[in-house]
Order: sequence, then C-alpha cells, then structure tokens
Amino acid sequence: MRKKQALYESDFMHEIMGDTIRPGGVDLTEKAILLAHLPKKAKVLDVGCGCGVTMDLLANRFGYHVTGIDPSQKLITKALKRNAGLNIILGKGENLPFEDNAFDGVICECSLSVVDNADLTLAEMARVLKKKGKLIISDLYIKDSQMDNKVENSLDCCQNGVMIKDKIIETVRKYNFLICLWQDCSESLTQLICQMIMNGHSIQDFWSNVTSCGALSCQVKYGYYLMIAEKK
Repeated sequence: MRKKQALYESDFMHEIMGDTIRPGGVDLTEKAILLAHLPKKAKVLDVGCGCGVTMDLLANRFGYHVTGIDPSQKLITKALKRNAGLNIILGKGENLPFEDNAFDGVICECSLSVVDNADLTLAEMARVLKKKGKLIISDLYIKDSQMDNKVENSLDCCQNGVMIKDKIIETVRKYNFLICLWQDCSESLTQLICQMIMNGHSIQDFWSNVTSCGALSCQVKYGYYLMIAEKK
C-alpha cells in the first residue's frame, strides 16, 4: 500500500492534476452528485478524500454533512491547512470506523483501483450505507479485456487494481448494489494527458511516475468511468 499511497503524495501528480489528484476534477464530481440525487443535508462519506477538495464542494456547494477518510497523513495535513474545519479520519477503506447504515452517500474517486483489497472496501462501503443510499465511484478501467490478466498479474504494478467494465460491475453487484449509471468519461483522461504534454511531460513520464510497470501500462488502453449504484 505504501507505493500506492506515495503515488497520490507525489509532487508530479499534484503538478499535473492539482489538489483533486484525479481526472475530471471537481467538474466530474459535481456532475456525479447532481446525477445521484442525494437527499438534502445528506450525510456523505468520501473514501480516499486526499486533500479534501471534494469535501469542500459537497459541504459548500450542496450543503451536505461530509466525513472523509484517507490513509495518508501527509494529504490529511494538507487538507486541514486548506480548511481546518474538515472532518477527516486517518484510515483505510478496508476498515471503515463507522456504524452500519450511517451514510446517505459514499463517494470514492480514483481510489478503488489503488486500495489493497477492493472487495473488502466495497463490502465496507455497502455496510456503512443506508438502504437506498448511493455509491458514487469514478476511476480508471481497462478497455481491452485481453490486457486484463496481464495487469492483474503484474504484482509490482500500482495499477493492478484496475479492472475491465464487466468485472467492476460484477464485483459491485456482489455487495447488494443496483447499478443506476455507468458512463464512460474517458475524455477526462484524454484532457489530463494533453495538459501533461503541454506542461512538457510525455506519456512515458506519466506511467513511470504512477507505476513501476511503465512499459506494460503504455500497452494498456485505459478509460475513465463514472458509476452510480444504489444499495438494495
């Protein structure tokens, strides 16, 4: 997990993505929230909250009561310097320190692919969600199913948690979720790469920084998705 955590702490990632540290930024987050139709004053958990940018948006733009959790003390410290009022807990998605049925919504942006155990994280997010609560996930996925096993079997790769669409949907459904929306948002990834190149970096630079398996990553056709699911 340390290598994956360092990915989000790196200066390179903050240079090309800003403090959102993900493709799409707050625009994609706002779009997701509008599509999720959460209740007024909803209690929302941000899993992998990083620098707290999404938490600020959810609280200030939508009036939600937001709690964040992240495994990086460095990012939490940065978040609290930006906004000392944020409610952030140091911890992992695989072991959420909350009661059952505690939240109306859970959001997980570009985090599920880098947790140590995606299944356990999904189980925990399902546990803390209320019935009919919404799970919002945005993340990388593999567009070419033939490359799935190669990435999955590359144990030294920071992105070995990235899956094909069918596997993601199958895994989420396993934890008593109804898929309400799957939307390809790969244009966000394309825009990020274009911005990176304009800043003087190459695609190889990107993969060399985000993973130790840069050569393999350059062979994989990645996309970016938004998914909204409802707990049955």
